[in-house]
Amino acid sequence: MNIQQMKKLLKKKYKRIKISSKVKRKIEKIHRVKIEDVLENLKNPFLLEEIEEQPARRSHDKTYKLLFKISKRKRLFIVVTFKFNKNKIFVVTALKSTKKIEKLIKKPKVKRVYERM
Repeated sequence: MNIQQMKKLLKKKYKRIKISSKVKRKIEKIHRVKIEDVLENLKNPFLLEEIEEQPARRSHDKTYKLLFKISKRKRLFIVVTFKFNKNKIFVVTALKSTKKIEKLIKKPKVKRVYERM
């Protein structure tokens, strides 16, 4: 699925987006992302920059990691699952990231040398 198809699908099925109370708590408390920001980006996906398909739990579902570019340095990752048999979209998780954090993750691991006494 390309970005334009995803944008159309999100706009079309915005009213069918579901977020469970457990996921809401996790997004707001642990990841410190406002639910309103998540829903706003899903409703108006013009900031959508990348899509990555991920393995789904069930064969009739499709799971995608959506990357929204909020500013030059900040990005919002939202993982959604499309349940085609129920015709709904479920938000799995959402978190914010920065370029600095992404660079740290991509750096090769530093080999540490310990001196034995």
